[in-house]
Amino acid sequence: MRYVRSKTAMISTLCQNRRAKREGPVCWKKGVAVACSLVLFPVSLFAESSGTKLGILTTNPGVSMADAVASIGQVTFRDCPDACPEMVVVPQGSFAMGSPAKKREALNSELGEFFANEGPRKVVTIAKPFAVGVFEVTWAQWGECVAEGACNGAAPEATGGDNGWGKGKHPVIEVSWHHAKTYTAWLSEKTGYKYRLLTEAEWEYAARAKSQTNFSWGEKVDRAKANCNGCGSKWDNHQTAEVGEFPPNDFGIYDMHGNVAEWVEDCWEDSYESLPSDGSARTKDKCLLRVVRGGAWNLRPMYLRSAARDCYHPGDQLNTVGFRVARTISTEND
Repeated sequence: MRYVRSKTAMISTLCQNRRAKREGPVCWKKGVAVACSLVLFPVSLFAESSGTKLGILTTNPGVSMADAVASIGQVTFRDCPDACPEMVVVPQGSFAMGSPAKKREALNSELGEFFANEGPRKVVTIAKPFAVGVFEVTWAQWGECVAEGACNGAAPEATGGDNGWGKGKHPVIEVSWHHAKTYTAWLSEKTGYKYRLLTEAEWEYAARAKSQTNFSWGEKVDRAKANCNGCGSKWDNHQTAEVGEFPPNDFGIYDMHGNVAEWVEDCWEDSYESLPSDGSARTKDKCLLRVVRGGAWNLRPMYLRSAARDCYHPGDQLNTVGFRVARTISTEND
């Protein structure tokens, strides 16, 4: 079973160190497959907890934007039937991004020097509501872009396609950051609205859904909440699940923890020293690495935390990475 596959020999020391410590029969280093030792992490911080199941969204594809904004996390909308992702409005607000220093120190002490990049913690303010995909983009939605000639359907198939796990409602995988950007550009052209990837700050804000715990539901892993290596689902460490198999968070968003990691807009930086306080993306002309968030089906729970970060070359196509879309809400057009 493949876990990661990189198209580039150039990756940051931090990202490579984190990748090399992950479970799996194969890791990828400088373009050559090398055997990795199985590393067993302490699970005391991530043991099962009972938790409380969240409510189910009320879906109304014909809802007005005003209704969606007024009903945060409860009413969803689509900008076109079938082909467009289902969206939900996330409210404006402020939050503390990253992990507290004591938590980073504890993780570093127990697990190794992999978590310093989650700080220093900073307050970020999202000044305006924005819309987020209720689910990760699925194979069926990707197929609509392919059918209209905008997305390259052969690209993910060339590196494994669905890996035999099924398409339809499964999250699309084996797509690079560039493929995700092509999809959002197509969706923008199709609908007349600005679709894009989430910024890293928007992603963590949406994932936390007003929480400040490891996961949106609490501090510890709940076996009814996610797909990962140790989450207790039937898909754990084996394959993706169809989107929406687990309860949503308090913003009405599904699968922010696990299943597949998600490309975001930002270039990778090793800390939050330069993090903008307005939630905007950190970008530059030449961006060797792009951020992914959320963890995946093959990773231990600590990599699914709301604050956990990782990165890949923007051309990488992996069976552990997909994406989710955001949509800017403009009072002039909506």
